[in-house]
Amino acid sequence: MFRNGRHDVPERWTRCAGTVDTVCWNGHLSVLGWWTQGDHRPGVDLRYTRMNLWDMEIRKASAPDFYIPSVVKPYTAEKWPSDNPDVFTRASEQRLWLNPAEFGVIIEHVELDHAKQSVYFIGATDYTTPDGGHLVADTRQPIVHVEHWVEGEENEPINRWRMVHVTDQPDQAMIDFFAEMGRDVYLRDFIEVHIREVLGYQISRK
Repeated sequence: MFRNGRHDVPERWTRCAGTVDTVCWNGHLSVLGWWTQGDHRPGVDLRYTRMNLWDMEIRKASAPDFYIPSVVKPYTAEKWPSDNPDVFTRASEQRLWLNPAEFGVIIEHVELDHAKQSVYFIGATDYTTPDGGHLVADTRQPIVHVEHWVEGEENEPINRWRMVHVTDQPDQAMIDFFAEMGRDVYLRDFIEVHIREVLGYQISRK
Protein backbone atom coordinates (compact mmCIF):
# COMPACT_ATOMS: atom_id res chain seq x y z
CA MET A 1 0.00 0.00 0.00
CA PHE A 2 1.12 3.54 -0.74
CA ARG A 3 2.75 5.23 2.23
CA ASN A 4 4.34 8.61 2.79
CA GLY A 5 3.99 9.54 -0.85
CA ARG A 6 5.75 12.85 -0.42
CA HIS A 7 8.98 10.99 0.35
CA ASP A 8 8.78 9.15 -2.96
CA VAL A 9 9.10 12.39 -4.90
CA PRO A 10 12.73 13.19 -5.77
CA GLU A 11 14.12 15.79 -3.37
CA ARG A 12 15.24 17.89 -6.27
CA TRP A 13 12.15 18.63 -8.35
CA THR A 14 12.63 18.95 -12.08
CA ARG A 15 10.54 21.99 -12.86
CA CYS A 16 8.95 22.64 -16.22
CA ALA A 17 8.93 26.41 -16.57
CA GLY A 18 9.30 26.76 -12.82
CA THR A 19 6.61 26.47 -10.20
CA VAL A 20 3.24 27.55 -11.53
CA ASP A 21 1.35 30.06 -9.38
CA THR A 22 -2.21 31.28 -9.19
CA VAL A 23 -2.18 34.44 -7.12
CA CYS A 24 -5.30 35.94 -5.54
CA TRP A 25 -3.90 39.12 -3.99
CA ASN A 26 -6.14 40.60 -1.31
CA GLY A 27 -8.63 37.86 -2.06
CA HIS A 28 -9.76 39.74 -5.20
CA LEU A 29 -9.92 37.48 -8.22
CA SER A 30 -10.45 40.47 -10.49
CA VAL A 31 -6.71 41.20 -10.50
CA LEU A 32 -6.27 38.05 -12.57
CA GLY A 33 -8.71 39.18 -15.23
CA TRP A 34 -11.86 37.73 -13.68
CA TRP A 35 -14.96 39.29 -12.22
CA THR A 36 -17.40 37.64 -9.85
CA GLN A 37 -20.93 38.37 -8.85
CA GLY A 38 -22.76 36.70 -6.01
CA ASP A 39 -26.07 35.04 -6.84
CA HIS A 40 -27.81 37.10 -4.20
CA ARG A 41 -25.40 40.02 -3.81
CA PRO A 42 -25.09 41.75 -7.19
CA GLY A 43 -21.95 43.82 -7.55
CA VAL A 44 -20.20 42.44 -4.46
CA ASP A 45 -16.72 41.02 -5.02
CA LEU A 46 -15.96 37.51 -3.80
CA ARG A 47 -13.27 37.24 -1.13
CA TYR A 48 -11.48 34.00 -1.95
CA THR A 49 -9.39 33.01 1.07
CA ARG A 50 -6.61 30.58 1.81
CA MET A 51 -9.15 28.38 3.60
CA ASN A 52 -11.27 28.35 0.43
CA LEU A 53 -8.24 27.40 -1.65
CA TRP A 54 -7.29 24.48 0.61
CA ASP A 55 -10.89 23.27 0.64
CA MET A 56 -10.76 23.21 -3.15
CA GLU A 57 -7.53 21.17 -3.14
CA ILE A 58 -9.06 18.58 -0.79
CA ARG A 59 -12.15 18.20 -2.95
CA LYS A 60 -10.19 18.14 -6.21
CA ALA A 61 -7.94 15.34 -5.00
CA SER A 62 -10.93 12.99 -4.74
CA ALA A 63 -12.90 14.23 -7.76
CA PRO A 64 -10.51 15.29 -10.55
CA ASP A 65 -13.08 14.74 -13.30
CA PHE A 66 -15.43 17.25 -11.65
CA TYR A 67 -12.83 19.88 -10.81
CA ILE A 68 -10.57 19.62 -13.87
CA PRO A 69 -12.99 19.16 -16.80
CA SER A 70 -10.44 20.57 -19.25
CA VAL A 71 -8.10 17.65 -18.52
CA VAL A 72 -10.02 14.72 -17.02
CA LYS A 73 -12.68 12.87 -19.01
CA PRO A 74 -16.08 13.09 -17.26
CA TYR A 75 -17.16 10.13 -15.11
CA THR A 76 -13.85 8.29 -15.47
CA ALA A 77 -12.35 9.01 -12.04
CA GLU A 78 -12.20 6.17 -9.50
CA LYS A 79 -10.80 6.24 -5.98
CA TRP A 80 -9.58 3.44 -3.70
CA PRO A 81 -9.19 4.42 -0.02
CA SER A 82 -6.72 3.11 2.53
CA ASP A 83 -6.90 2.86 6.31
CA ASN A 84 -5.78 6.49 6.37
CA PRO A 85 -8.48 8.82 4.97
CA ASP A 86 -5.77 11.16 3.70
CA VAL A 87 -4.04 8.47 1.65
CA PHE A 88 -5.66 6.84 -1.37
CA THR A 89 -5.14 5.81 -4.97
CA ARG A 90 -7.06 7.27 -7.87
CA ALA A 91 -7.24 6.61 -11.60
CA SER A 92 -8.86 8.53 -14.41
CA GLU A 93 -8.72 9.11 -18.14
CA GLN A 94 -6.85 12.35 -18.82
CA ARG A 95 -5.93 14.31 -21.91
CA LEU A 96 -2.39 13.66 -23.04
CA TRP A 97 -0.42 16.87 -22.63
CA LEU A 98 1.10 16.87 -26.10
CA ASN A 99 -1.85 15.24 -27.86
CA PRO A 100 -4.93 16.75 -26.18
CA ALA A 101 -7.38 15.08 -28.56
CA GLU A 102 -6.42 11.73 -27.01
CA PHE A 103 -7.10 10.41 -23.49
CA GLY A 104 -5.07 7.92 -21.50
CA VAL A 105 -5.34 6.15 -18.14
CA ILE A 106 -3.43 7.98 -15.40
CA ILE A 107 -2.85 6.27 -12.02
CA GLU A 108 -1.87 8.33 -8.98
CA HIS A 109 -1.20 7.56 -5.33
CA VAL A 110 -2.42 10.56 -3.35
CA GLU A 111 -1.54 11.94 0.08
CA LEU A 112 -3.03 15.00 1.77
CA ASP A 113 -0.84 16.87 4.26
CA HIS A 114 -3.20 19.19 6.15
CA ALA A 115 -0.44 20.69 8.29
CA LYS A 116 1.47 21.87 5.21
CA GLN A 117 -1.67 22.30 3.11
CA SER A 118 -0.05 20.22 0.39
CA VAL A 119 -1.32 17.39 -1.80
CA TYR A 120 1.10 14.88 -3.33
CA PHE A 121 0.24 12.84 -6.43
CA ILE A 122 2.70 10.03 -7.16
CA GLY A 123 2.29 8.60 -10.63
CA ALA A 124 2.29 4.82 -11.04
CA THR A 125 2.73 2.51 -14.01
CA ASP A 126 0.06 0.07 -12.78
CA TYR A 127 -2.20 -0.71 -9.85
CA THR A 128 -4.07 -3.75 -8.56
CA THR A 129 -7.40 -2.72 -7.08
CA PRO A 130 -8.73 -4.22 -3.83
CA ASP A 131 -11.14 -6.43 -5.80
CA GLY A 132 -8.32 -7.84 -7.92
CA GLY A 133 -8.65 -5.66 -11.00
CA HIS A 134 -5.46 -4.59 -12.71
CA LEU A 135 -4.98 -1.13 -14.18
CA VAL A 136 -2.13 -0.11 -16.45
CA ALA A 137 -1.20 3.51 -17.08
CA ASP A 138 -1.00 4.83 -20.62
CA THR A 139 2.55 4.65 -21.93
CA ARG A 140 2.21 7.46 -24.47
CA GLN A 141 3.02 9.98 -21.74
CA PRO A 142 5.74 9.89 -19.06
CA ILE A 143 4.81 9.03 -15.49
CA VAL A 144 4.44 12.28 -13.57
CA HIS A 145 4.63 13.23 -9.88
CA VAL A 146 2.83 16.42 -8.83
CA GLU A 147 2.61 18.57 -5.72
CA HIS A 148 -0.12 21.16 -5.20
CA TRP A 149 0.05 23.42 -2.17
CA VAL A 150 -1.34 26.62 -0.67
CA GLU A 151 0.72 29.61 0.47
CA GLY A 152 0.16 33.21 1.50
CA GLU A 153 -1.93 35.01 4.07
CA GLU A 154 -5.57 34.14 4.71
CA ASN A 155 -6.74 36.99 2.48
CA GLU A 156 -3.81 36.77 0.07
CA PRO A 157 -3.80 33.09 -0.97
CA ILE A 158 -1.42 31.61 -3.50
CA ASN A 159 -2.04 28.28 -5.22
CA ARG A 160 1.25 26.68 -6.26
CA TRP A 161 2.14 23.45 -8.00
CA ARG A 162 5.12 21.69 -9.49
CA MET A 163 5.77 18.40 -11.21
CA VAL A 164 8.37 15.85 -12.21
CA HIS A 165 8.06 13.94 -15.47
CA VAL A 166 10.04 10.70 -15.30
CA THR A 167 12.08 10.71 -18.51
CA ASP A 168 15.58 9.65 -19.48
CA GLN A 169 16.41 13.19 -20.53
CA PRO A 170 14.70 16.60 -20.64
CA ASP A 171 11.71 16.68 -22.99
CA GLN A 172 11.77 20.08 -24.68
CA ALA A 173 8.26 19.75 -26.08
CA MET A 174 6.92 19.08 -22.59
CA ILE A 175 8.93 21.99 -21.15
CA ASP A 176 7.54 24.31 -23.82
CA PHE A 177 3.99 23.14 -23.13
CA PHE A 178 4.18 23.99 -19.44
CA ALA A 179 6.05 27.22 -20.10
CA GLU A 180 3.09 28.32 -22.19
CA MET A 181 0.66 27.21 -19.49
CA GLY A 182 2.61 29.24 -16.94
CA ARG A 183 2.04 32.40 -18.99
CA ASP A 184 -1.74 32.08 -18.77
CA VAL A 185 -3.03 34.99 -16.66
CA TYR A 186 -6.39 33.39 -15.90
CA LEU A 187 -7.45 31.05 -13.13
CA ARG A 188 -7.22 27.31 -13.61
CA ASP A 189 -10.59 25.67 -14.11
CA PHE A 190 -10.53 23.86 -10.75
CA ILE A 191 -10.70 27.18 -8.90
CA GLU A 192 -13.51 28.38 -11.15
CA VAL A 193 -15.48 25.17 -10.55
CA HIS A 194 -15.04 25.54 -6.78
CA ILE A 195 -16.21 29.15 -6.84
CA ARG A 196 -19.24 28.34 -8.96
CA GLU A 197 -20.33 24.95 -7.65
CA VAL A 198 -19.31 25.12 -3.97
CA LEU A 199 -19.39 28.83 -3.10
CA GLY A 200 -22.34 29.62 -5.34
CA TYR A 201 -20.91 32.51 -7.34
CA GLN A 202 -21.12 33.08 -11.06
CA ILE A 203 -17.73 33.81 -12.62
CA SER A 204 -16.63 34.80 -16.11
CA ARG A 205 -13.60 36.32 -17.77
CA LYS A 206 -13.37 40.03 -18.46
